Amino acid sequence: MFPDSNASLELTDYKSGDKKIPFKVLDEFKGEKLEGINYEQLIDWVKPDAGAFRVLTGDFVTTEDGTGIVHIAPTFGADDYKVAKENGMPPLIVKRKDGSFGPMVDKRGYMVPINDLDETFARERVNTKTYSGFEARPVKNEYDENLTSEDATLDVDIAVMLKQQGKVFRIEKQVHSYLTAGEQTNRYFIIRSIPGLSAQLHSGNV
Repeated sequence: MFPDSNASLELTDYKSGDKKIPFKVLDEFKGEKLEGINYEQLIDWVKPDAGAFRVLTGDFVTTEDGTGIVHIAPTFGADDYKVAKENGMPPLIVKRKDGSFGPMVDKRGYMVPINDLDETFARERVNTKTYSGFEARPVKNEYDENLTSEDATLDVDIAVMLKQQGKVFRIEKQVHSYLTAGEQTNRYFIIRSIPGLSAQLHSGNV
């Protein structure tokens, strides 16, 4: 995460805003030693049920393409749903005015608007003050035909927010594979976990 050369820097010389951040390696251990540890919620938009912010281990996470540490989103992705269910980790979901429950991202690829939320749920579980600047926005600008590559994007604005709150050491873009509707389009698929639903695909038939 940090250049090896930064290990020689003195912690007492660091000043807020310095690009070179000093660090010291205090210990090394396997990830399984962290299993079960609770941690502080990073973004306080919605308060989930107890036990949502806990370290779990899974054999589908490796260090080949990253640090070996990932966040779990039980409502998006089969592996995430499986490991969360096996360990009793509640998903981060919201309640709508019609009584239905679902992820914070709707089927159109937009953050669920505050006005669409159940009033009691919003009052008791949603930090409308911090969420108001992000609600009703597309997670990808490609989902809104009125937005261009020049417009502000949700992911960048979230990164800036975390930086301003002093919750990140470093922000950088990473290139990774992402399921799209084809090489000639910028339309991204949103993968959602739906228990009990399966599909069998055969060559030439769907």
